[in-house]
Amino acid sequence: MGVFGDISESKRNTAKLKLFLGKRMPNAPAQIVGSALKNALRLARKPGTTDAKIVAGLQKTLGPFRSGPYTSSGRTSSRLKGVLPQLYKLCPKNDIYQYLDFGCAEGGLTEGFGKAFGLPKARVLGCDVVPVEAKNFTFSLVEAGKPLPYQDKRFQVVTANMSLHHVQDPRAALEELNRVLAPGGVLVIREHDCRGSEIRSFLDAVHYLYAAVINDEVKAESLEDLGEKLPDTVGCYRTADEWTAIIESRGFTHRGTKMVEIPRRGKGSPRPDMFNGYYAFYEKRTPNGE
Repeated sequence: MGVFGDISESKRNTAKLKLFLGKRMPNAPAQIVGSALKNALRLARKPGTTDAKIVAGLQKTLGPFRSGPYTSSGRTSSRLKGVLPQLYKLCPKNDIYQYLDFGCAEGGLTEGFGKAFGLPKARVLGCDVVPVEAKNFTFSLVEAGKPLPYQDKRFQVVTANMSLHHVQDPRAALEELNRVLAPGGVLVIREHDCRGSEIRSFLDAVHYLYAAVINDEVKAESLEDLGEKLPDTVGCYRTADEWTAIIESRGFTHRGTKMVEIPRRGKGSPRPDMFNGYYAFYEKRTPNGE
């Protein structure tokens, strides 16, 4: 059974995926989203049904309602509010002269951090393995597994927003991030705290839908072609503790974690977001190990 077969057996994941599609495809009527997902999950329970067939069906039904590439720009302000207070405790704003966003995607958060730091475009840098049209930051196209094109000890702050789980060798990448950080510099990551198979299935489905339904990143000539390309869109998920162990093994010290929370209406306590998202803050260790 594929990813969507696993989703179909979890009422929680089914409800989350419906909510996710509704939020990410606002032009699609709720009735159509609900019907398309219901039919897809019913089909997913049939023996021999592949994830590629499910995605192709959702692509055909919901694709016409795309409103252009989905970006994170609309949520930049709320995300910064969750990060900056803790970041400034470790690295005061006036001490930040150069900033790098590792795996910057379209650059919405890159620009947001740069603006918050009060830095000019030349000192706000982003890099990714796919080309990006940068407007208010300086972009570098990098090759997976290769050294970053920056000199040693250049940046006071580096962020990795949902990018590390897409890196094949995160230990090597973290060594590079450590190299380009100044002594005492701060690494801020945003990742999934992935505990258990249920959240893993949900995240795989989300990545499939981002790539081939919400956006049209995956270009496929056939169902077989789609099936070959979809696995490349998902990540290698870990728990927050596992990420910290890896990161600390590469010359960093963990300085704090903050879960991503969604406010409730009224007086209720905030709830975790559907992706088990969290921020973690790490400081580059100095030569004496502090």
